[in-house]
Amino acid sequence: MPDMNIPMAMPDELGVDSNDNGEQEAEVYNDGEIATFIVTPARVWKPKDLKAVDPTLINCVLDMVKQFTTTDDIARRMSVLQTWEERHFDRGYQYLNGGNKGGWTIGGLTNSVNDNYIENQDDAGLHSTNIISSQGDIITGALNRGAIKVNFTPAKSKEPSDIRTADEANKYKHIWYETNKSTELQREAAGLFWTDSRSLFYTRSIKDKARFGTVIDDSGQEEIRVAEVTTVHGVLETKLPMMRDKLSDCAFASIFEEVDYAKARAMFPWVKEKISPSTGNNAENAFEKIARINTRSGLVSKFLTGTANMRDATICYSWQRPEIFYSTELKDDQREFFLKNFTTGLFAIVVNDVLVCCWEESMDDHLALGMATRGFGQNRRSLGSSDIPIQKRINVWAELWDKFIRGSIPITVLDDQAFSTEAMAELRADPQRFISAAVGEGDSIQGKIGQTPQAQPLPGFLELFQMYTGPLLQSIDGATPALFGGGEGQDNTVGATQIRLNQSLERVGPVWMTLNEMFATAISQAVKCCADNGNANLSGSYDDEDIDVKPENLKGNYKCKAETTNAIPESGTAREAKIMMILEMANSNQEVGAIIATPSNAREITKALHIDDIITIDEADSETKQLEEIELLVNASPLINPEWDQANKAHQELSSKHDLAKQLA
Repeated sequence: MPDMNIPMAMPDELGVDSNDNGEQEAEVYNDGEIATFIVTPARVWKPKDLKAVDPTLINCVLDMVKQFTTTDDIARRMSVLQTWEERHFDRGYQYLNGGNKGGWTIGGLTNSVNDNYIENQDDAGLHSTNIISSQGDIITGALNRGAIKVNFTPAKSKEPSDIRTADEANKYKHIWYETNKSTELQREAAGLFWTDSRSLFYTRSIKDKARFGTVIDDSGQEEIRVAEVTTVHGVLETKLPMMRDKLSDCAFASIFEEVDYAKARAMFPWVKEKISPSTGNNAENAFEKIARINTRSGLVSKFLTGTANMRDATICYSWQRPEIFYSTELKDDQREFFLKNFTTGLFAIVVNDVLVCCWEESMDDHLALGMATRGFGQNRRSLGSSDIPIQKRINVWAELWDKFIRGSIPITVLDDQAFSTEAMAELRADPQRFISAAVGEGDSIQGKIGQTPQAQPLPGFLELFQMYTGPLLQSIDGATPALFGGGEGQDNTVGATQIRLNQSLERVGPVWMTLNEMFATAISQAVKCCADNGNANLSGSYDDEDIDVKPENLKGNYKCKAETTNAIPESGTAREAKIMMILEMANSNQEVGAIIATPSNAREITKALHIDDIITIDEADSETKQLEEIELLVNASPLINPEWDQANKAHQELSSKHDLAKQLA
């Protein structure tokens, strides 16, 4: 999981002090100078602030967080076990034991020190024949054929502030793409959909000096730059109400991550004395922490042994909607406090079982939820879950087929009265080797030598095995050869292959639309965060043009929609094929030839064919330069023609004399 970013309220004065409650005050460094720092316009409530109002409020927040991180424990555990198994299968660990209470362990690795480890690997079937990961590569590759792009429009088409905000947001999105490496984010989200039933985007403003550097504010002081970051998290890293379908229906949401406890202490210096390594603050959280570490580190044991968790601390980011404040566990005065100070919702950060801070925040402003498949609730299928039974059968059949192949090699049997087996075992491969054999009178050497029977596979076994690894598997998960250009029928013409490709892409179309909606929501949230927290103009470049964004211009109303929702973008090869077809049409159609001969179109063709570094279109460069000059003239202040100015002054003088003459008359 990517590093999360934590809020810290730093004092203006240097030094470390203790308050009346015995809590450690903040360290000497500024926000974001040592550790990443979430920026929020809301008031940050630390434990000492809550205690000053009511000492029971700290436990109220902790109880709410704990209650919702342990709810739906049976359904949640089932979801964790399924995702845990699927992530292992995708990694290639497909011979697993357990899965009931203690998690998953890989088969054949529990042998004693006196066992033959390699022989145990053969017996346990650890020479894997993995197909689920290759199928996942095909599906996720199809979902990454092109980059997801969004477009901002004004909420009201005739409102000047909305128009200005939409224009500024359309520039800002390119900075967000670069900051968050949007193609990697897209690949990570698509990959999670293969093994997890959901992905959750988390967007926020942060300060991080090492990553984003500093800026000079209006007063001339150096300040750490604020930037918007979006990270993606799967089933093992998130928890939501198991029966809810949409984020708007969820009363709570939580994100978990493991960090080195020293990093957590640097993030939260005011509670650093209370932060230490931990396996989890309750049984379920400990179980889920094992699953996260297990799948991320590639460990195959269900126990955290050695130093696997000696330095880990678990950070929980928890959101609650205001409706939660009406729980019977809260007293009237406590409920009144939360309703007054957390109108849109409560956001709390807890490390292990220590409350770090909380503030008012709505999950709708920072989270974007996407489900991998149709269904109900949170415990749905992932894109690759249907391949698990197929893979388990292939595990058995592949090993059985391997035994048939090995068993087809016969074993030579010798008469121990005629041959010395010890001497034959010591012979080296040499065409001049000889041995003596005792053959009785009337016997033949052939009668002293024999072979064991050969193992014969079941009729049709190979065909069944091939069907499970090919057509049946592809019909279940949709990862057909057509997705990567292969033929799968008798008609392998270009037209037929294109039809099969489009049909295959339709299978993953709903997932593509979900990814587009998640990106549009996340970028829209990033614009709002920048408007609320930005501390300097943002600069970048797109398509050889400089971009300059002012956060104050993002405060209007806007709409955000993905441009690529309706169809998965074409691959580079498909675009090149279309261009070559157009070029062939230009040979026989003068109108098409005239269109592609224009400088701007000719330049785009050379770019699409990746030959723009070899062929240059000078006319297109001149056209671009002229357009830039025209834009400069349009944006510049108008120049006054001296002759026109002189004539205009003379005209005004004559008009004044004429008016005076009329008055005298």
